[in-house]
Amino acid sequence: MNFWQRKLLASLHDPPSKPFNLREHEEIARSLLNSAGFDPERDRWFFDRICDHVAAAADRVLFPKPALLRSQFRGDLDSPFRHPLGGGEMVFENPISPDAAEAKIAECQPAHYDLSRVADRSFPGFPDRVGRHKGGDVLPAERPDRSFPGFPDRVGRDWANFFLHWRLWPLLAARRDPRLAFLPADTRIPDHTVWTHCAVTSSLQGCVEVTAEDPGAEIPSFAPAFLLVQVGPVQEFIAQARSTRDLWSGSYLLSFLVAHGIKAVTDRIGPDAVLYPALRGQPLFDRLHKEELYDPVGAGLWKELAIDLDEILVPNLPNRFLAVVPACLVPPLAQAAVEAIQDCLTEISRACLEWFRQKHGLKPEAEARWQEQVAQFLSLHWQVWPWTEPLEMAIAAYEALPAAGEGAAALRAALDAARRGIPSAHRDPRNYRRRSPSGGEIVCDAEGLPILDNQGFGWSAHYAMVDFLLAARRRTRDFAFWGNPKDLQFRRGATRDVLSGKEESIGDEEWVEGLSKLPGRLFRKGERLGAMNLIKRVWHRAYLPGKLAVAEEELLRTLRYESVPEVAAADWVRDRGRELDSPGKGAEELDAGLKDFRAALERAAEAREVELPGSCRAVGDDSKWLRSVPGWVFQEPELRREIRENSEAGRPSASLQSSCRYLKRLVKAAGGAPCRYAAVLALDGDEMGRWLSGGNGPELSEQLSAEARAYFGQRHPEGEDPEVLCRLLHSKRLLTPSFHLELSTALAGFSLYLARGIVSFCAGQLIYAGGDDLLAMLPAREALRCAELLRMGFRGDPNLAGRFEGVLPAPEGGKSWGFVALNGEWEGWKGKRHAIPRGYHILVPGKRADLSAGIAIGHIHSPLQSLVEGARAALRKAKAQGPSGYGKSAFAVQLLKRSGEILEWGAKWDSSAIPLYHRYVQLVRVRDKDKKLSGRFPYVLAGLLRRYAPAGDILDAATARLCREDLKYVAIRQSAPGWSAEEREEFLKLACQFLGEIQDKHRPDDFLGPFLTAAFLEEREG
Repeated sequence: MNFWQRKLLASLHDPPSKPFNLREHEEIARSLLNSAGFDPERDRWFFDRICDHVAAAADRVLFPKPALLRSQFRGDLDSPFRHPLGGGEMVFENPISPDAAEAKIAECQPAHYDLSRVADRSFPGFPDRVGRHKGGDVLPAERPDRSFPGFPDRVGRDWANFFLHWRLWPLLAARRDPRLAFLPADTRIPDHTVWTHCAVTSSLQGCVEVTAEDPGAEIPSFAPAFLLVQVGPVQEFIAQARSTRDLWSGSYLLSFLVAHGIKAVTDRIGPDAVLYPALRGQPLFDRLHKEELYDPVGAGLWKELAIDLDEILVPNLPNRFLAVVPACLVPPLAQAAVEAIQDCLTEISRACLEWFRQKHGLKPEAEARWQEQVAQFLSLHWQVWPWTEPLEMAIAAYEALPAAGEGAAALRAALDAARRGIPSAHRDPRNYRRRSPSGGEIVCDAEGLPILDNQGFGWSAHYAMVDFLLAARRRTRDFAFWGNPKDLQFRRGATRDVLSGKEESIGDEEWVEGLSKLPGRLFRKGERLGAMNLIKRVWHRAYLPGKLAVAEEELLRTLRYESVPEVAAADWVRDRGRELDSPGKGAEELDAGLKDFRAALERAAEAREVELPGSCRAVGDDSKWLRSVPGWVFQEPELRREIRENSEAGRPSASLQSSCRYLKRLVKAAGGAPCRYAAVLALDGDEMGRWLSGGNGPELSEQLSAEARAYFGQRHPEGEDPEVLCRLLHSKRLLTPSFHLELSTALAGFSLYLARGIVSFCAGQLIYAGGDDLLAMLPAREALRCAELLRMGFRGDPNLAGRFEGVLPAPEGGKSWGFVALNGEWEGWKGKRHAIPRGYHILVPGKRADLSAGIAIGHIHSPLQSLVEGARAALRKAKAQGPSGYGKSAFAVQLLKRSGEILEWGAKWDSSAIPLYHRYVQLVRVRDKDKKLSGRFPYVLAGLLRRYAPAGDILDAATARLCREDLKYVAIRQSAPGWSAEEREEFLKLACQFLGEIQDKHRPDDFLGPFLTAAFLEEREG
């Protein structure tokens, strides 16, 4: 039996319907094994039960014998599935019957595909006989007859059978019935699914060495290790951008490289070996398997996955990944990952070089500089931690770490409970050392306490060590000379990359000047760039079409990243489209103005005075034309710029000038022009390092079933320490492999579904979404609302359904935090409707997790790099502690005015700041004929408040009292006649509430910020 067959056996050891039928689950498993092509009576012996025991110990606390502690799972209010991160419950509105669950799961098993056309493939560099790994070196094999079956050859059909079971089965079951996605692996602690438990078991099976093919053969070695790989640089490379396409290109390039590094590992030991990020459902990872797996299996399989090109092109992989691997294979696996990343970058570099040779030419000395810069771009680090230490030593090493904290304390409490709290008659022998490997009496130490002998129990300690060692390695900087020292004299005074300011620019002045003449407006005149920023600018044309097997036109059409002026006008275009679709007062005048403007603009396009996409010129309906034409044409400064460029080039502009006149009429009919300010939004999860290390885990008592809480909550006099189990209840839930997978699945659920949907819903452009890390461009007036909705989506707030059409209302009771039911009928899902049934649930990080946001708002002609840096600076301020920051779970805003003035403010999410901002916008909205409050209100109030306290001072109690009085005075003086006293009092109450929340904590601008920002943006539209 080969490697992949053993892994599939391991993943099928528990049927997914097990929680409904514990007594007959082995018989159900035999049926599923038979469907997968196994002989259950013969082949079941090839699965090593140690993997199941280790996975169970890693995923749970050490329970007593199953006969002494049982729990039922029904999915109702009394036995719900608990959110892995705590703070929420999944309750089935209609509990599913065991027979129905079993039948539906069996029907969805992917065992009917024709795998005969899947080719075999070999991987050089893996020895037939592998040695042991210790301390970073490969030692000679202690037993030369030990091997990993399946290496170096990958058996095609068996690999495909395993991969399809891993990838498709949970997906098809959830589509068939959303309840089947949340079936617990252990009914006593129902916070991780049977799908993840089986994946963990299979990943551990990959760490087993075997010696024979005989049933019941002894397993001589089980030696797992953690492999943690990190790729850089990240933020500084992404921020080197002139356009939204640059922002996307840099982040997607890094995500693309990481995907190839991950694939190099998973090709050898399986996709389930990577615990973070969770790979099931990752569009780019799926796309890398299209030609070698999905297409040979069947033409309809790729369509069944419903992965669109626009999903594949969203960067959503983080820059690091964690895998559990055989300890003896760590060096070749790590080397394979590093080489795959480097080879991928080299391949991209060659394609881009060839593109420049064909389009523009490049001198040999410029190519040499190019190669130097590409070779020194990546910063790759990896770290290994074999599970070789005795359990007590591993825990002691964990406790000695500087940031061990509650995670180490929780592990120690669980160890004490297993040894001192559970009575000897209750102990599950699978978790303890016994007289012989096959069974016998539990062995005790000199103190008479049982010896814990399950390596999975130390999972959190092993992860803490590998994470600590990688951080130490990354701080040990490598310094290499840039290029060849002999060429130093020729490099003095060389022009630098205008975006990075570090690398020398590629090409001479003549070559640089010619870049702006290349088609597609890829380069500005005189724009000097280094190799990596040149690659960033053209690789989507030079490399990606061939790699993804799509036509360049289709890729460019899908990858249509809007310009900053276009993003700024997107909400105006959206709102005008809604007005045209719902005729009412003023719609006829708007429609007439649009027809005149369209006709003039199309005449300009025919005269080659302006370039418009051919697709929008073929649209007949004016409302559809409004949505299809680039939004920048509604920005008068952009049309004026086109006229200037035509004049400089000696081209006519008569029709374009006519378009400007008609645009003014259209703007008047619309009640205002598009805003000339855009926003960059940066989001980042709070304390994600602590989440990944288990430091933010929920209290154990919150995750247990009622029966388990009762068992651990009572005194057991037979135990060594009767109180230790009670203390365990109030410790942290241990870090587990399923926690890693569920956390990563939750982050992927947010980034792949909600993030994309919400940003689109707010008329924005998603640049990248790597789980907890997100960057987007938005119309300035939509930025704060989008940030708020994204935070609600990240936490799975039940109130999201009332504000975002893409999700359904949660069941009554308010306990469903972290579980989001998608509305498959929402138009925003486009081609995925057939793959997202109504009520399809996704897991998101939940109520106990949170994020912070930074928003930078600037003029459409501001350098985009400055806006990105401003958003990141605001994000740092939102996370910073003390008077200079907002202490996480917060947002911060930078308003960068063209005059050079910068307004900075922020607040906690749960403060009154955002409701106050929205309420003020309603009062001063320009197009609102029933205007309540003058736009001068914030400026008059600021003039008074800043006399008492300069902008940088903390708003103390005395100043706050004065501000309350001035607030009432100014509101009365600046109010419109139609604003009733009751409405004014409601507004003042909300404003005074916010003032009290920031008193003695923040600056006056934090109070004035919502008013000043809203008033400024409304003025820019009028």
